[in-house]
Amino acid sequence: MGDFFAGAFAPLAFLWLVAAVLLQRRELAAQRQELIEARAVATEQVTEARKNVAFIAEQTELLKRQRQVDEERRVDEQIDRLLEIANGTLDRMSSRFMVLYGGQVIISLEKDWSPSSNPRLAARIELLYAGSKKAANLAGENEAIEIRGIELLKQLSIDLKDLHEASRKASMPVQAEVRQMGVREGRVACQKLLSLVEPQSSEEGI
Repeated sequence: MGDFFAGAFAPLAFLWLVAAVLLQRRELAAQRQELIEARAVATEQVTEARKNVAFIAEQTELLKRQRQVDEERRVDEQIDRLLEIANGTLDRMSSRFMVLYGGQVIISLEKDWSPSSNPRLAARIELLYAGSKKAANLAGENEAIEIRGIELLKQLSIDLKDLHEASRKASMPVQAEVRQMGVREGRVACQKLLSLVEPQSSEEGI
C-alpha cells in the first residue's frame, strides 16, 4: 500500500516542485525589474538634484550681480551729489580764494568757466594742482606763502576725499570719469597747499 501511495504522489510532488521553481523565478524576475526601475528613478533624481543645484547657483549669482548693480547705481547717484557739492565749494572759491607769494597772486580760480559741471571741476582742479606745485617750489624762498580763503580749501579737500572714496564702489564708467576729472590730484593739491601754511594739517593716505 505504501508503495502505491508513494508512486501515486510522486508525480504530484514533482509538479509542486516545478511550480515552486517557476513561481520563484517569476518573483526573482519581478524583483530584478523593480531594482532596475529603482535605479532609473535614483539616477533621474540625482540628475534633477544636480540641475536644481546649478539653478540655485545661477540664481544666487544673478541676485549677487543685481545687488552689485543696485549698489553701483546708488553710489553713482551719491557721486552726482558729491560733484555738485565740490563744484559749489569751487564756485565760492572763485571769488574768495587765492594763494599769494610776496604779495603776488600765484593761484586764483576767478575766471569764467565751462557751464558744464564736470569739465569745470576738472579745469579748476588742474589749475589748483599746477599752482600747488609752483607754490611748493616757491615756499623755500624768502617770502612766505599766504592763502586767503583757507577754510574753503579745507572744505574742498574734504569734498574731494569723499568723492575719491565713493568712486571706489561706483560703476566702471563713473570711476573712469572721476579719474579723468583729477579728483585724486585735487586732493594732493589741497594737502600740499595746506601743508605750506599748516604743516600739521597734512593728511595721511592721500
